Amino acid sequence: MSARWVLTAVVAGALASVTGSARAQDLDAALDLESSGQLTGALRAFEHVLSTPGNSTEDLATIYQHLGLLRFADGDEQGARQALMWLLTVAPDATLPGSAPPEVQEILEASRDRWAGRRLHAVVETAVRAGRHSVRVGVRAADDLTHMVEAVEVMDGEAVVAEAEGRGPWELAVPGSVFESGRALLQVRLIDEHGGLLWDGGIDVEVEGSTGGRDGGRLSPRARRILAWSLAGAGGLLVVGGGVAVGVDGSSTGNYRVVDGVLEQEVRATATGGWVLISTGLAAAVAGVVLLILTPREREGAGLGSVALRPLGEPGEARHLACPEPSAL
Repeated sequence: MSARWVLTAVVAGALASVTGSARAQDLDAALDLESSGQLTGALRAFEHVLSTPGNSTEDLATIYQHLGLLRFADGDEQGARQALMWLLTVAPDATLPGSAPPEVQEILEASRDRWAGRRLHAVVETAVRAGRHSVRVGVRAADDLTHMVEAVEVMDGEAVVAEAEGRGPWELAVPGSVFESGRALLQVRLIDEHGGLLWDGGIDVEVEGSTGGRDGGRLSPRARRILAWSLAGAGGLLVVGGGVAVGVDGSSTGNYRVVDGVLEQEVRATATGGWVLISTGLAAAVAGVVLLILTPREREGAGLGSVALRPLGEPGEARHLACPEPSAL
């Protein structure tokens, strides 16, 4: 057994002794293998646990730390760096025990320098009422330096009210009933490719234009743009119609009538009506153009809205995952 494996075995025994008893059975089995010195088997076991759905943030922190040590002991320094970068994703303030090899400590500090104080978190950018029954909520993952986020969940209490897969950003349809008062305290969860929880935070979201759960009679920017284009289009049609009416004024209808014994050809008298149509159409078109100019455009991929970002416990800034105490790592 190499010196690296011996060092890792010593550290592993200390780590396993302080890991919480609430871990999943497979994680417990991996820790048991490690503490008994079966390091090759432990490495495979931790890799397996990592791919198992449903790991909590604390589970992931434990897995990544042990993978960092075991991969380093196996001679996979690049794999150790990757694992310790993952560790700092879920536990930004993580440290290693003093008994860890100095080389691993250096790798962890180099990884921390790469993070440069950034922390993975979610940002709710927009919340726009999309109708009576739903609200469009825009969410993105910020500072996903390791590109681990593969899905998002939005929760109201214990219930998942919206979710989406992929790299994001995401636009989610949240039931309007969640925003009965015009705002809601939601829980946003960032998920990895295996369903593990990378980050979660409470966010106070206010829907644009909502008053007591209603829109207060205000039209959303999207509705105002639709109205503006409708006015401009209708105005154009009226102007065209009015122009035709003016143009045919005085032309023959093809019919004749007898007036005082004289046969006269009937002609069209449409000028007055035509000018009314032209005036009305111009007014509608101008109103539509003005409304279109005054209505701000939505950013691509997101709706317009205002969001109060007040995570739980720390008003005004993002709440980051509370990392395990260094002694628990």
